[in-house]
Amino acid sequence: MTSQKEPQEGLSTPAKVTGPSSWSRVSCPCCISSRIEPLVLIQLAENVQPITKQWIMSVISAPVKAGGAQLLVHPGEDMKGDMIVVAAPRCTLLRVTEDLGLCKTYQDENMTAFSFEDRDNFCNIDNMQQFLTLAERQFIVKHELDSMRAREDQRIPGVQAPKGKLKSRESILQKLEKAGVIRNITPLHDHKLLSVLGKQWYSHKSLWGQPLENHREESSFDYHHTTKVLVFTFFNNFAVLFHIAFFKEDLPLLRKRLSSLLIVTQLVNQFTEVVVPFLVDHFLTSADRNLKEDDPEVDHLQAQGSLPTFPGLFAEYIELLVQFGYLSLFSCVYPLTAPLLLLNNLTEIRTDAYKLCKLFNKPFSAPVANMGVWQVAFEVLSFISVMSNCWLLLLSPRVKDLTEDASLSSSQVLVIAVIVEHVLIMVKMILALMIPDEPDWVRIKREQIEYHSMQALKKQRITCSRVDDKLPLKA
Repeated sequence: MTSQKEPQEGLSTPAKVTGPSSWSRVSCPCCISSRIEPLVLIQLAENVQPITKQWIMSVISAPVKAGGAQLLVHPGEDMKGDMIVVAAPRCTLLRVTEDLGLCKTYQDENMTAFSFEDRDNFCNIDNMQQFLTLAERQFIVKHELDSMRAREDQRIPGVQAPKGKLKSRESILQKLEKAGVIRNITPLHDHKLLSVLGKQWYSHKSLWGQPLENHREESSFDYHHTTKVLVFTFFNNFAVLFHIAFFKEDLPLLRKRLSSLLIVTQLVNQFTEVVVPFLVDHFLTSADRNLKEDDPEVDHLQAQGSLPTFPGLFAEYIELLVQFGYLSLFSCVYPLTAPLLLLNNLTEIRTDAYKLCKLFNKPFSAPVANMGVWQVAFEVLSFISVMSNCWLLLLSPRVKDLTEDASLSSSQVLVIAVIVEHVLIMVKMILALMIPDEPDWVRIKREQIEYHSMQALKKQRITCSRVDDKLPLKA
């Protein structure tokens, strides 16, 4: 598009929507651009009235001071349609980048926390596609949508009470979702980038080359839910193997059971994660099967919204934890564990990428500091593996022959095994302390960012105190 001061028709690449409707206008001159990038698709209920859709678009495009998100909206084909396309102007992207504390490349090639006042000294500041990744731009849009709050008590036009009653300071987006006005919010793919990425990830050439507790915060719910599932998964997958190893003390039976679990489980997983997704994509939920010749770009948007929601990485983490358990706990009994798991992962990493690109809605990518409770789970499993391997070595026929030749009693052998176990645990802890979780350059850069943030906060407090001193005292 050439200007946002006049009515504009449709969307620019990577998606184009035809029709008489236009993008909402922007008030900042620096945000006027010849291209507008569609970032997020909001799917409305089929029976939503045009007046309700118009109100939602006006709120999203309203300034932040008025309770809006200060984003760009487009009604899709027309005001009677059931979708709203959302984009972000330049100033909104830069402002929220600073609010989120995202680090970007400075002129000296170092990563520095972004500052809106100092924006001209950051690299690629004139090109939002290079300055921010697509995932970051879409996360900013979702963040602003979630931040919309009603400034006063009001009623949502076209929605009957009590569902349409909106209280002051209430989240507008959550209210619309609870009222059934908004069905889904989906980040949009860039088809050109997706095609290139797909060929690199899952093509045949690259294949070989919350009811459920009322926690105060969602992070607290995720932590407790993950912990309980981890405990269940541990006993469900390893209880039988531990029973055979520690109570029956039958290493041949343990080896047979472990090999059967690995082979059967991987065959089933490969079928469900390779064959089933392929059949589903080609015969049931393919995003390209309902495209029309008259306006394929509109159908691309509709097709993306019709795909099922991505279930998240929870199941993937569980699968990796189980594989790590088989490898670390019992690989000394069955050495083929490592090659089998390697072969499985070489295939699965491509099929997972295929599912992400073709079978599910694109998920929002939120920045996270670490793995959370999963890191603790892997650490605990590594400690248990030390004890497990020491005990399995103690049951080895060769070790038994050596202890008999040395005329060692069973109690003496047990004491030696406990000593070896403690020594290995100490070595593991020492190595963990010696090898930092983050490289030195990352730690130094993080400390620099924290220092600059403290200096900026100190400067702001001094400025505010000086302004307060100049204000006249009220009677």
